[in-house]
Amino acid sequence: MILYNCDKDCAQKLLNKHKDRKVTVERWQGNFSREELSSLYTHSQIKAMINFGHGEGDGLPLFEAAAVGLPVITHDWGGQKDFLYAEKKDKKGKKKLKPHFSRVSYDLREVQKEAVWDSVIQPESKWAFPHEGACKIAMRQAYENYGLCSGQAKRLMKSVHDNFTSEEIYSKLVSLVDLNQQQTWTNDLDSISIEE
Repeated sequence: MILYNCDKDCAQKLLNKHKDRKVTVERWQGNFSREELSSLYTHSQIKAMINFGHGEGDGLPLFEAAAVGLPVITHDWGGQKDFLYAEKKDKKGKKKLKPHFSRVSYDLREVQKEAVWDSVIQPESKWAFPHEGACKIAMRQAYENYGLCSGQAKRLMKSVHDNFTSEEIYSKLVSLVDLNQQQTWTNDLDSISIEE
């Protein structure tokens, strides 16, 4: 297990709480290149992206994991809800959005006082607090049914590649802009290069 950008005190508390763990835990700190991060997501010993954080703004690490077909275990509070669900046909052939990740239950509560960040995280903001038991069950199910989770991850990967291309994102952004300003925005956006 890799604890990425987890502060030393938090990591030590976690390790002390679970002394009987059966996995090796490494703490990685700092900035990593795209290539270094990509090698993590695609490494043969990395079997899933597990994120039990309180709220992931846009959920970029989860998106990156989904984009390479890595199974994802998390809650659906935050930006990840936009891409962790994919269309699936029901028995009647009707398309519905279904979770394509191992979803854990959570309580929604106000952020802790020490997490308030002026103009960024307001005191009345809500965060997800995943249920510990649900986290354990989701990880156990992923371990015992890895083929099922892997298949689900491959379908999610296809959905991410089909629905979140640069062109799709650009089109959605332009459609949100006031029609009177669209031409100005379109010209401005056309001048921006997007790295893929």
